[in-house]
Amino acid sequence: MTPPERPLGMMEQALRALARRPQPLHFAMVAVVSGGPDEAGWRDGLARVQRRHPLLRAAVVPGADGPEFRDLPGVPVPLAVSPAGDWLPELVAEVSTPFPPDPAPLLRVRLLPGRRRSTLILTGHTATDALSVAVVLRDLLRAAAGRELPGETKALPMEHYLMNGGPVPARPEPQPAPAPAAMRPDSPAIPPYVDRLAFGRELTELVCDRAHQEGVTVHTVLAAALSAVMHRLRPGPDDRELRFGSQVHLRRTLPEIGDSVGFYSIPVVGPSPRRDDGLWASARRFKDDLDIFRQPTRMAEALARLGEIGRALPDRDDPAGWVRAIAQTLAYDIVLTNLGALPIPLRYGPLRLDEMWGPAGLVGFANEHVVGVNTVDGNLTMLYTSREPLPGLLTATRSLIAAEM
Repeated sequence: MTPPERPLGMMEQALRALARRPQPLHFAMVAVVSGGPDEAGWRDGLARVQRRHPLLRAAVVPGADGPEFRDLPGVPVPLAVSPAGDWLPELVAEVSTPFPPDPAPLLRVRLLPGRRRSTLILTGHTATDALSVAVVLRDLLRAAAGRELPGETKALPMEHYLMNGGPVPARPEPQPAPAPAAMRPDSPAIPPYVDRLAFGRELTELVCDRAHQEGVTVHTVLAAALSAVMHRLRPGPDDRELRFGSQVHLRRTLPEIGDSVGFYSIPVVGPSPRRDDGLWASARRFKDDLDIFRQPTRMAEALARLGEIGRALPDRDDPAGWVRAIAQTLAYDIVLTNLGALPIPLRYGPLRLDEMWGPAGLVGFANEHVVGVNTVDGNLTMLYTSREPLPGLLTATRSLIAAEM
């Protein structure tokens, strides 16, 4: 990947700067696969996938005009191997472990091989989003099954697709930043809590059907239920409305992104609907709010606000300045990333994708709660990450939704 000749977009500047920070700022996804190859087969597959996607061959390094992506020829995506067993402790370790400060690929993989089924933990840095990692997994399974991969993809930034290559408009008026959220540095002594829960195929189908009947989406049903449960479970007399974050995935609305691997989603944060609205009224309010952000002009505005992170990022050794910069756009209490029904096959010759979990990861705020959701083979799975968890959050959310079916 050669340095771009065009001026850097604002979000691209932010991503490059974020990717250099030593604090863990990444996410991980878990795939359970039947019929996988041996370790050598996985390594060969990763090498083929890396040749297809330029960003997987790049690292963030200091440049004359700030951080820049630079090609690392001959440096493979790291593949670590752990004994077969429960993947949850390995996932916690991956979420807790930062990428090295020295130039390195922005993806790493951990393999837990088994006799019949193997588990892959794919950990991506800030320059990729979770749907991009799903594309990487699909290509890896194709390659591991001995199939040919299509030609090399492009590594164009989000701005190229959102604005058709034109400039992102500046914000017309400054907007007040959310109240700063305290930030807790990640430490190996304070591992994150991670919980998992599968809805099962029957409830997943019921939720999809009922959401369609009610004119909402599965994402907004989950958001409404999580918001209601979190209000009930969080300790203390805090009666303020929650700041609820969601990811708006451009790949869903801009098909020209294709198989490109990069960061193509926009986090949006706002107060959650009133807690006494009821599940379906609350889900409709969430949908109305998110539909606004799917309009091209609002996407551009949100992108411009995110670009402010790049301009406001302090020196990497200034934690207070880091908090101020991130709090401009990402001061949430809980964030939901729902990848929906993953647009990838289940079968790859002798290989089969049995389960998918995530994404899991933390930005670093105190009292931060992150829920990653996706659906594979008709089974919705939830993965919850927090350093100050609310025990029972996922179980209570599932129960609330099931009671409405």
